[in-house]
Amino acid sequence: MSSNDNKNINNSTDRRGFLKMASAISLGSLGLGYCSTKENDLEQKPMTKQPATGSEEPGASRIISYRRLGRTGLRVSDISFGAGGLTNYRVALRAIQLGINYFDTAPDYVGGRSEKVLGQAIKASGVPRSRLVIATKFCYETGYPGHMYNESKETYMKAVNDCLKRLQTNYIDFVFVHALGEKDSGSPETYRLKDQNMLAAFRELKSQGKVRHLAVSCHNYTAAMKGGIDYAINSGNFDLIMLAYNFRGGSPDKQTLESVVNMSKKAYRKGVAFVAMKTLNGARGLDSEELKGKGTFAQAAFKWVLSNPAVGCLVVTMRNMSQIEEYVKASGQKFTYNDYQLLKQASLESKECQIGCTDCEKNCPKGVKIADILRYNIYFNYYDQEKYAMQKYSFLPASMRANNCDGCESPCQSSCAYGVNIKEQLAEAHANLSFA
Repeated sequence: MSSNDNKNINNSTDRRGFLKMASAISLGSLGLGYCSTKENDLEQKPMTKQPATGSEEPGASRIISYRRLGRTGLRVSDISFGAGGLTNYRVALRAIQLGINYFDTAPDYVGGRSEKVLGQAIKASGVPRSRLVIATKFCYETGYPGHMYNESKETYMKAVNDCLKRLQTNYIDFVFVHALGEKDSGSPETYRLKDQNMLAAFRELKSQGKVRHLAVSCHNYTAAMKGGIDYAINSGNFDLIMLAYNFRGGSPDKQTLESVVNMSKKAYRKGVAFVAMKTLNGARGLDSEELKGKGTFAQAAFKWVLSNPAVGCLVVTMRNMSQIEEYVKASGQKFTYNDYQLLKQASLESKECQIGCTDCEKNCPKGVKIADILRYNIYFNYYDQEKYAMQKYSFLPASMRANNCDGCESPCQSSCAYGVNIKEQLAEAHANLSFA
């Protein structure tokens, strides 16, 4: 049998595997497992009638699919705008012009600047406020993270009123209890959601017409599994949950990804909107020459996420015009075999620390915050956020920084299922991020 015959057989087998996986709600972690469900269990019908969010531009790619956010009834662009690095109002304005109508910001994004810049973009667009959906957080206007914990009712209310001023708007569609588990790991993961002062502040703000819906986000799978997200879905207080969700699943544990998919399905059935974040899984530069002209890695990753009909929309950070114009091309598009090949390649080639996975830290004898440090180094190296990354690193207690790894035998390395050279990357991170 010739090598070409072998190649054809392998391609045929691969295509059959893809077709089987494409019929499921989730294509799994490309390990290559998947999470199955009956096709008629869920149905998310894209709404392709555009709600006129910007100027028409003949020939320009734009958002073509809008999905419903659960019981809120709000219709949002399937690919939505993350304003974590927003510093130029023209970037957000371009997003509005191309049909994006959901914007996720926070007081502690760029030290309050993100909200101000977004407010400028909304005003410049001339689009009626009712056609845009704005989400922000219960946070302080400080360097990230400025999340609020156990504050007075008045403090929560002041935070939202300050957001309104920066955004130049009369109301906010969603306010988040943000990053569940980021500072409270080891807790039952529900106390922030049950905070009576926070709930009282929300109710009063809602009665004043300043806030419409309460939401919760969680970057950490361990925190999500401890009951916080289940509580949010069942409580009736929260209309939206936002979790990290991507083609790698964020964990080598297939059960973890299945649990997140099950959460999305449960939320959908309860009328709670499910928004996906961290959809690129930190991967970069993985577009294959062989597949050029058939889409990009980012587009493939987005189409994978949106193949789950329980996903209301995905939020991705957009920092420039070219990113926006690349990303919107995935709107309303089906996940294809070529997309599958791109993500399969990424799964095999990427040696990145995976969002939500902290297996290495369990084997660290010194308590170094390995996952956080490697994430900050990604911000430094690839996202033009050197100052932000260095600030984040400086906020870590000295005992948790990477210089404590000197002379260590690196037991963390054996815990990494992704092949990350942890010791080498930590040394590079400390050199990049420290002021020494």
